[in-house]
Amino acid sequence: MTTPNSKTLARPTAASREVAVERNLTEIEQLDTLLTQRLGGDLNGYRDLLTDTTVSGVWAQRQTALTKLERQVLPHDPDNAADVEVAEFVAAQLQRLNFDAVLKAMHWGVFYGMAVGEVMWGIEDGKVVLDNVLVRDRGKFKYDLHKQLIYTGNGADEVMPPRKFWTFSAGGDTTDNPYGLGLAHFLYWPVLFKKSNVKFWLVGNEKAATSVPHGQYDPRSPTADADKQQLLAALTAIKNAAATVTPLGATIELLKGEAGTTDYAKLCEYMDEAIALVVLGQVMTSQAVGGQYKAEIQDEVKDDIVKADADLLCASFNETIAVWLTEWNFPNARPPKLWLRTEETKDLQKLADTYAKIAALGYRPTQAQLEQDFGGAWEAMPQPSALPAPADAHDFAEGDISSAPDDMSTRLARELAPHGEAWVAKISAELAQSATLLQFRERLDALAGELPLDVYADIFARATTAAHLAGRHDAKTETA
Repeated sequence: MTTPNSKTLARPTAASREVAVERNLTEIEQLDTLLTQRLGGDLNGYRDLLTDTTVSGVWAQRQTALTKLERQVLPHDPDNAADVEVAEFVAAQLQRLNFDAVLKAMHWGVFYGMAVGEVMWGIEDGKVVLDNVLVRDRGKFKYDLHKQLIYTGNGADEVMPPRKFWTFSAGGDTTDNPYGLGLAHFLYWPVLFKKSNVKFWLVGNEKAATSVPHGQYDPRSPTADADKQQLLAALTAIKNAAATVTPLGATIELLKGEAGTTDYAKLCEYMDEAIALVVLGQVMTSQAVGGQYKAEIQDEVKDDIVKADADLLCASFNETIAVWLTEWNFPNARPPKLWLRTEETKDLQKLADTYAKIAALGYRPTQAQLEQDFGGAWEAMPQPSALPAPADAHDFAEGDISSAPDDMSTRLARELAPHGEAWVAKISAELAQSATLLQFRERLDALAGELPLDVYADIFARATTAAHLAGRHDAKTETA
């Protein structure tokens, strides 16, 4: 009897269905416990975070970096006429409206955890067209157990129609929950600590700037209680800039607080750095700290985050609006893809100039580097065939001939070599200290003014004079 292969038994024979699901749920729970426990479930309670200048500043950086990106709609197959046609159609729909504003409004879903955009359809020439996308208040929506979108703005739960809303969630750690977990959740405590710290900081500054009246009385006096009340009244009068008198023996003095602001300032700086780390992934593009190299590296961290935001928005658009417009209007085509260009456009002219400068020093890029920088396929140019040297009378002379020109060229190369090697050493050092090719080009431009040309000019001048004199000597010898 043969034993069935376990791998064969595990092979699916039909489409899978979900099995690891909870069957006793009555509603989908919010991932954000801060939202439910401290803000009463009101998602718009996170708006108060934007009153903090650091939060609003770094979030503006992240949004500006996204909305300035150039968008493109690419066909599924550029060689398929139907795919190209639907890509051009979708691109034309985006041109009909202020799509940058729509993207910016939908981008707030990264901050709050979810975004809801109501799609306004139109009909033109028998085709469904995109009239507008109205980004709605996310706090008035929720999801049922079937992940259908529910509107709660009218006091009752209303199930929204299909293919009417462009939605996405951000920050969730599973695919089971459609609510997401936005940046606001992680900003809540740093902002709260910072605001509380500033409150105490202001109170401390007020106490340090003003004096507190302080009085002493004799508790052994038979009229101690009356003396105490009279002294308190006198101290209050002093605080209110009024004149007063006290019994004999009572002492009044002014206590001045100490101005200690270091701990408050450090805590605020720490919270600002925490806020920048949450939103931008680093602190150097939000504060003027660090060197140029570190700033470039951390700016790349921010760029990676912006690219992730762009991919999230585009992917959600491609799964909804792009698919719907294609299936309704071009049923035989495949949906196009909307993407935001996050790669920096290279300045090919500056790059070519840099390579030309390097070539003059005896270096050249590899073929792989050229193809990476300029695209396409490259191959070496064929070398021109060498022409035979013209016959010379010396060729017919017997015995060895003078090789004065060869000797002079050898000496010229020998005298130039140390200076050329010094140049190459300096350039190699700059290349080793450069993080990017662009940075090396800038360093090379700055170094050009420091490389000595006077020495080269002097050597060539002496060599030219020597060659001239040698030529005159040869001519005079031949005619003698």
